[in-house]
Amino acid sequence: MKKNKNKLDILLEKKMIIESQLRNTLYGSIEIKVKNNKRYIYVHYRKDEKVLTKYIGEYSDEKIKQINFNNDMVKELKNQKKKINKELDEMLYQFYLNNIDI
Repeated sequence: MKKNKNKLDILLEKKMIIESQLRNTLYGSIEIKVKNNKRYIYVHYRKDEKVLTKYIGEYSDEKIKQINFNNDMVKELKNQKKKINKELDEMLYQFYLNNIDI
Protein backbone atom coordinates (compact mmCIF):
# COMPACT_ATOMS: atom_id res chain seq x y z
CA MET A 1 0.00 0.00 0.00
CA LYS A 2 2.86 2.37 0.87
CA LYS A 3 4.43 1.72 -2.55
CA ASN A 4 1.20 2.69 -4.30
CA LYS A 5 0.93 5.84 -2.17
CA ASN A 6 4.42 6.92 -3.22
CA LYS A 7 3.67 6.15 -6.86
CA LEU A 8 0.40 8.05 -6.63
CA ASP A 9 2.17 11.08 -5.14
CA ILE A 10 4.80 10.98 -7.87
CA LEU A 11 2.22 10.73 -10.65
CA LEU A 12 0.11 13.55 -9.23
CA GLU A 13 3.17 15.77 -8.86
CA LYS A 14 4.26 15.06 -12.45
CA LYS A 15 0.74 15.83 -13.66
CA MET A 16 0.71 19.15 -11.79
CA ILE A 17 4.08 20.12 -13.26
CA ILE A 18 2.93 19.29 -16.78
CA GLU A 19 -0.31 21.24 -16.35
CA SER A 20 1.67 24.23 -15.08
CA GLN A 21 4.01 24.05 -18.08
CA LEU A 22 1.02 23.85 -20.44
CA ARG A 23 -0.58 26.92 -18.84
CA ASN A 24 2.63 28.95 -19.10
CA THR A 25 3.69 28.01 -22.61
CA LEU A 26 2.72 30.00 -25.69
CA TYR A 27 1.60 27.60 -28.40
CA GLY A 28 -0.99 27.25 -31.14
CA SER A 29 -1.63 27.83 -34.81
CA ILE A 30 0.47 30.65 -36.23
CA GLU A 31 -1.09 33.35 -38.37
CA ILE A 32 0.89 36.11 -40.04
CA LYS A 33 -1.05 39.25 -40.95
CA VAL A 34 0.26 42.01 -43.18
CA LYS A 35 -0.72 45.58 -42.36
CA ASN A 36 0.92 48.68 -43.85
CA ASN A 37 3.66 46.50 -45.38
CA LYS A 38 4.58 45.12 -41.94
CA ARG A 39 4.07 41.52 -40.83
CA TYR A 40 2.58 40.66 -37.45
CA ILE A 41 2.33 37.31 -35.70
CA TYR A 42 -0.83 36.00 -34.06
CA VAL A 43 -1.35 32.63 -32.40
CA HIS A 44 -4.70 30.85 -32.27
CA TYR A 45 -5.24 28.42 -29.40
CA ARG A 46 -8.01 26.78 -27.39
CA LYS A 47 -8.87 27.48 -23.77
CA ASP A 48 -11.93 25.96 -22.12
CA GLU A 49 -13.14 24.83 -25.56
CA LYS A 50 -13.06 28.40 -26.91
CA VAL A 51 -10.77 29.46 -29.74
CA LEU A 52 -8.75 32.50 -28.73
CA THR A 53 -6.22 34.65 -30.56
CA LYS A 54 -3.16 36.26 -29.05
CA TYR A 55 -1.06 38.99 -30.63
CA ILE A 56 2.64 38.11 -30.43
CA GLY A 57 4.32 41.07 -32.11
CA GLU A 58 6.12 42.01 -35.28
CA TYR A 59 7.32 39.13 -37.41
CA SER A 60 10.70 37.60 -36.68
CA ASP A 61 12.13 34.20 -37.55
CA GLU A 62 13.15 33.71 -33.91
CA LYS A 63 9.57 34.14 -32.69
CA ILE A 64 8.27 31.69 -35.29
CA LYS A 65 10.97 29.15 -34.35
CA GLN A 66 10.13 29.53 -30.65
CA ILE A 67 6.39 29.01 -31.23
CA ASN A 68 7.09 25.95 -33.39
CA PHE A 69 9.43 24.59 -30.70
CA ASN A 70 6.72 25.22 -28.09
CA ASN A 71 4.16 23.42 -30.27
CA ASP A 72 6.39 20.33 -30.39
CA MET A 73 7.03 20.50 -26.65
CA VAL A 74 3.32 20.84 -25.86
CA LYS A 75 2.53 17.83 -28.01
CA GLU A 76 4.99 15.76 -25.98
CA LEU A 77 3.67 17.14 -22.67
CA LYS A 78 0.11 16.26 -23.63
CA ASN A 79 1.22 12.70 -24.48
CA GLN A 80 2.95 12.42 -21.10
CA LYS A 81 -0.18 13.72 -19.36
CA LYS A 82 -2.30 11.17 -21.20
CA LYS A 83 0.00 8.35 -20.01
CA ILE A 84 -0.11 9.62 -16.43
CA ASN A 85 -3.91 9.81 -16.53
CA LYS A 86 -4.01 6.24 -17.80
CA GLU A 87 -1.80 5.08 -14.93
CA LEU A 88 -3.92 6.98 -12.41
CA ASP A 89 -7.08 5.39 -13.81
CA GLU A 90 -5.50 1.95 -13.53
CA MET A 91 -4.48 2.61 -9.93
CA LEU A 92 -8.00 3.79 -9.10
CA TYR A 93 -9.48 0.70 -10.73
CA GLN A 94 -7.12 -1.59 -8.79
CA PHE A 95 -7.98 0.22 -5.56
CA TYR A 96 -11.66 -0.22 -6.35
CA LEU A 97 -11.23 -3.96 -7.02
CA ASN A 98 -9.26 -4.49 -3.82
CA ASN A 99 -11.91 -2.80 -1.70
CA ILE A 100 -15.06 -4.50 -3.01
CA ASP A 101 -16.84 -6.92 -0.72
CA ILE A 102 -18.01 -9.83 -2.81
